[in-house]
Amino acid sequence: MKKDKSLVSELSEEFLNSAYPVLETLEFLEVNKDVVSIANEFMTKYGLLPNDALILATCKFYRINCLVSLDEDFKKPCKEEGIRVVCSLQDLAKEIS
Repeated sequence: MKKDKSLVSELSEEFLNSAYPVLETLEFLEVNKDVVSIANEFMTKYGLLPNDALILATCKFYRINCLVSLDEDFKKPCKEEGIRVVCSLQDLAKEIS
């Protein structure tokens, strides 16, 4: 989708009508100075991209013990930080059993 801007434009209305109402029901965690500081450490320590480092740092700061992501880059950092990562249906099945 990143390479096809017209597709993004076409899907934006569908997103607003379907996904956005669900997002409105969620509580979002604040990214504060402490989270940014932890993220900086994770970028240096694990070579994470800034957005991935912020996600992991948010988990660490708020003591979230499980991260669901299809991004394989989280596997090693999550393991070292004591955060379980769910990257597949098999991982999810283990978490809910």
